Amino acid sequence: MAHSRPKPTSAKPRPRGQARKTRSIRAAQKAEAGPKAILHQLAVVVQHSDDAIFSLRRDGVINSWNPAAERIFGRTAAQVMGQSFHVLFPPERRHECDGILERLRRGEHLSRYELMLPRPPGPPVHVALTLSPIRTRPGTPVRGAAIIARDNSEQKRAEEKLRQSEAFYHSLVENLPQYIFRKELDLRFSFANRRFCQLLGRSLEEVTGRTDYDFFPPELAAKYQEDDRRVIQTGEAFETVEINQPPGGRKIYVHVCKTPIRDAAGKIIGVQGIFWDITASREAEEALRQSEERYRTLLNSVTDYIYTVEFRDGKPFATRHGPGCLAVTGYSPEDYAEAPYLWYLMIHPEDREKVVRMLDQIRAGHTEPLEHRIIHRDGSVRWVRNTQVPRRNEKGEVVAYDGLISDITERKEAEEKLRQANLELSTSRDQLMKALQDLNKSHEELKAAQMLLIRAEKMETVGRLAAGLAHEVKNPLAILLSGIEYLDGTAAAKLEDVKMVLEDMRVALTRADGVIRSLLDFAASQELGVKPENLNTVIEQPLALMRHDFSKAGVQVVKRLAPDLPLVPMDRNKIEQVLVNLFMNALQAMPEGGVLTVTTRSRTLGLREGTTANVRGGERFHPGNQVVEVEIEDTGIGIPAEMMARLYEPFFTTKPAGKGTGLGLAVSKKILEMHGADIHISNRVEGGVQVVITFKI
Repeated sequence: MAHSRPKPTSAKPRPRGQARKTRSIRAAQKAEAGPKAILHQLAVVVQHSDDAIFSLRRDGVINSWNPAAERIFGRTAAQVMGQSFHVLFPPERRHECDGILERLRRGEHLSRYELMLPRPPGPPVHVALTLSPIRTRPGTPVRGAAIIARDNSEQKRAEEKLRQSEAFYHSLVENLPQYIFRKELDLRFSFANRRFCQLLGRSLEEVTGRTDYDFFPPELAAKYQEDDRRVIQTGEAFETVEINQPPGGRKIYVHVCKTPIRDAAGKIIGVQGIFWDITASREAEEALRQSEERYRTLLNSVTDYIYTVEFRDGKPFATRHGPGCLAVTGYSPEDYAEAPYLWYLMIHPEDREKVVRMLDQIRAGHTEPLEHRIIHRDGSVRWVRNTQVPRRNEKGEVVAYDGLISDITERKEAEEKLRQANLELSTSRDQLMKALQDLNKSHEELKAAQMLLIRAEKMETVGRLAAGLAHEVKNPLAILLSGIEYLDGTAAAKLEDVKMVLEDMRVALTRADGVIRSLLDFAASQELGVKPENLNTVIEQPLALMRHDFSKAGVQVVKRLAPDLPLVPMDRNKIEQVLVNLFMNALQAMPEGGVLTVTTRSRTLGLREGTTANVRGGERFHPGNQVVEVEIEDTGIGIPAEMMARLYEPFFTTKPAGKGTGLGLAVSKKILEMHGADIHISNRVEGGVQVVITFKI
């Protein structure tokens, strides 16, 4: 854009002094306009502020008062302007005003100075004052003070309500008869009421930060923390009745309620619990239960009761039964009173006719104890002995009779068993003789098995002897043979006598060498046919072989076979023999069915897992060894602790007579020792037996 020069005007130029004066006036006006604008803005802020803003002169006289000050202090500007700052204070607190003014004159700044000041005609107002000294310039004397006052009455009332609420809550918690506590997420106590602290015999400071393990037996502490974790994990309340044992105290029964603690966002930050002692009620319940049990036992032991039958027109029309009838018949005296013919209906149908005949005999004056059957209320058949004593009137007529009922069921059952036993005894002679023959045969078989075992042990001993003998004798024999060959080449060997002696020595040494070779062949027959095998594949064969036995016995087989197991050198047939024996032991230990779990794994032995087991060949397991394990667990009856040390003894067995020879584990241990493997048998905490076989890779 082109710029054009200003056109000359016809006005006369002003003198130079006058122009300079005009510029000075305009600059002064401009400089004055800036502070005025700022003061106007500050006045607007003060006028519309929600906080009271007023100012004091150096002598403490109020010289400004905004509308918010009128509202907060309840005084108009006309009432306070020109008045001393003291007018805002009650007479008894005006000494505080003097102190405040003195500090302001020294140039101090007072922040959030809280006061309770009167507010006529209403209640006092709680204010927080911020007081700042006013100076013309930094370093000059204080000319006055600017004060900002904020009404904190609502906040103080809320704080007071909160304090009262907390005091009420604290009083309630501390005086309740229940035990109350809170825990953080790490299950450490963060609060406990006085009653809980008294139960532990500790102060709150000694309880805070501790865990249940610091105060309760380990098994109870573990149970308490398990319940706490359930509440934290599920976010649901938990309620139960459990045992509590405070330090140094006796066990008590408590009713416990636990709930999660949540923050404002609903996140669980801990758990709180309340419980109370119900030992007295539990003991009362137990005493009542024992009393009822004693009553039932006593009632059930009563096998006799008295009854009365009255006749009218020669026929029974009313019966009365004593309280013992309930134990014998299952019916109460009230049942008989409500049903007049119940006494007849409960008689066994096959015996009713002879009971009716008994009534005819009683009316005729003849009495004789009668044994007959009755149908108990529960449907069972009982035998009773019915003894009668007639009652007569003045005419000698039988008008009633008293009877004694005795329960003879056990005697009758014993008599029947005795009769059956006599019958069976008379017909079982042949069976007894046959059993004796079978016993003799079993005895001979057992003796044969024992001899086989002794022979096998001897053969194993000879095998070891042969192996040692081979090393000790074979080399000397070889040296002797070499010596004979050497002598045979000398001039002396041409002599007939020497030649004959050398020949005899050669024949004898050759024969001895043959004996040694035979022993070596025998020792070699005792060695294993070892080759690398996958243990999982070896396990499958015995399991498949016994699948029908497991199914028939109601045993569930669970396989947890680790993939990619390292190969293990073994004689497959002999290890399968060991597994079959262990599976059969587990099967026989679960007569009511159960679960058989077979687990394989490979791992490295830890620092404390070395073993010095007497493994054949002197091999031992050491920390850091790579091993493959098979673990066999059952849910059976377990092994008595006193029998554990004898498990591998020949002919020792924990099974009932006729269920085992006691050789299985002894043979299995020998086989595993030949493999350089280890076997460990123990009872499981939850019941059953655990067997772990360890192979070195």
